[in-house]
Amino acid sequence: MEEVQSGFAAANLNFRKENLLARKGLGHAIRLLLATVVMLAVSTTIRAAPIEFDRETLEIPNPVGFAAITPKLTAIYDFQTKNWPDSTVHFLTFIQDAEIAIALRNEIPDMNRRLVVTTIRNAVGKTVRNSEFSELKTLLKTQSEQLAKQVQKAIADEMEKQSKRMSGQSGASLKLGMRQLTAYPPHDDSERSFATSALNIYTVTDADGKLTDNTVAATTTYLHVRGKLLVLQAYGEQDSLSWTRSASRQWADSILAANPQDEKSIAAESSPSSDQGIDWAKAAIIGLLSAGLWGAFDVIRKKLSDRIKKD
Repeated sequence: MEEVQSGFAAANLNFRKENLLARKGLGHAIRLLLATVVMLAVSTTIRAAPIEFDRETLEIPNPVGFAAITPKLTAIYDFQTKNWPDSTVHFLTFIQDAEIAIALRNEIPDMNRRLVVTTIRNAVGKTVRNSEFSELKTLLKTQSEQLAKQVQKAIADEMEKQSKRMSGQSGASLKLGMRQLTAYPPHDDSERSFATSALNIYTVTDADGKLTDNTVAATTTYLHVRGKLLVLQAYGEQDSLSWTRSASRQWADSILAANPQDEKSIAAESSPSSDQGIDWAKAAIIGLLSAGLWGAFDVIRKKLSDRIKKD
């Protein structure tokens, strides 16, 4: 009886849909179809995205409400894969589900909020032991002020070089600088993760000499996953620092849950430390540097996009 009732309900729903389309016309049908296509595009990215890290597959669950940028999203994929510093290995960038429709039109959305998973290049091909991850956390806790100063100078130097290159690619003249980096004390310290955040104020001078300030909130999370070091970045608007922190924490937890330890990884992480050639002070700087630079690159992207629209 329940199956019969279910059949009647489905038939009635189909009848009502046909009636609605007949009344509202072809335009409504087309809009409904386009909405369905966009939803299908978003739904295909709901599952975890695998990344290959030293011949091992790690599952990276999509943050809630976000979807991974894939090669199909040509313009945005090219932009976010070409502009990382050599010291950083980029795996995935996630943007809000609502921005997928824009990206499918081969346009670059605002990306005011986005999450990124990277690692430091010097950690590739190596097992990060528990003692080494603890060393990294200790450096980040005890030398945060010194690291912030080094990072700010490194960002300024790198931005001068990168802004020239990116402006050359677009044909537009832009000069990028850093007015201020406000680094906050670490706010998340657990056995397998460590997070710190900052507010970065960038300055952009366009071809007409007009200078504007742009503030980006960023949280960097160092994550120890099955003997590998992941560096997560969460970016947001000026007033969304708390969101970058909470989103990073939830995402880090989901990544750890999706990649549980096994006997092999436990043994590898517990083995005695040896000289692997990883400078952990430099590793700490690289993680923070990539966060600052990618925030800067996004400011450039927005300015270039605005210029293209005006032209």
